[in-house]
Amino acid sequence: MIGDFFKNLKRDKIAFLSFIFLLLYIFVAIFANFLAPYDPYKVELSKRLVAPSFSHPFGFDELGRDELSRVIYGTRISVSIGIIVVLITFIVGILIGGLSAYVGGILDELVMRITDVFLAMPGILLAIAIVSFLGTGIFNLIFALTVMGWISYARLIRGEVLKIKNSEFIYAAKFSGSGHFKIFFKHILRNTIDPAIVQGVLNLGGVIISEASLSFLGLGISPPTPSWGNMLSMARIHLFDAPHLIIFPSIVLAILIFSVHFFGEFLEEMFIKR
Repeated sequence: MIGDFFKNLKRDKIAFLSFIFLLLYIFVAIFANFLAPYDPYKVELSKRLVAPSFSHPFGFDELGRDELSRVIYGTRISVSIGIIVVLITFIVGILIGGLSAYVGGILDELVMRITDVFLAMPGILLAIAIVSFLGTGIFNLIFALTVMGWISYARLIRGEVLKIKNSEFIYAAKFSGSGHFKIFFKHILRNTIDPAIVQGVLNLGGVIISEASLSFLGLGISPPTPSWGNMLSMARIHLFDAPHLIIFPSIVLAILIFSVHFFGEFLEEMFIKR
């Protein structure tokens, strides 16, 4: 299985490059402390808005802080929040959606009505409302982004479980004496989880954009902690006199989003549309 994955990945040049970029971003997020060439919090007002140079490739921000170091630390924030939110919503979604479909009856109806209520509300507006009420901070931001994130996984896995819950191999497992726990996790989820994994990869880009958007609006990660969103927010007033403050964080964010998208499409082709 793993061998086939890498064999097919090497054939798709764009997906392979995207995969390498994703590994690079994760590597930077983990080892940001060692990779950042300067202290991202050190203020040198004499160097404020200084253009990029050989020793400082991304230049300095409005407070004279090294922009490259802040972008590197911002990678840790965005990638970490994206992965944490996707993992939480993935686990919660597949458990709620899978169990509601497996049990059926009133539980299934109740879960579907709850998802309908959540789907009627714009996700980003609900996240803004939650953060505005709870206050800024990384934990409140993660909570706000997970409130609605589980819905897509729940509805997706529910449909997959409904397709196979009455299959012959499920009945065979029941007749062999397997309990509900074993049937659900070993037989049902094992054969329905692939689409949810693909959905998780594709959702990663959306979560990162949502985090950047909330931070840009001042409702996510608060300065001086570097986040791509708050960096862009603080740099927008220097669009013409220091465009490097906008250009470099935007490029780094765009490369990550495109990499997630193309790699997710590759997984979709391999595991769903095969």
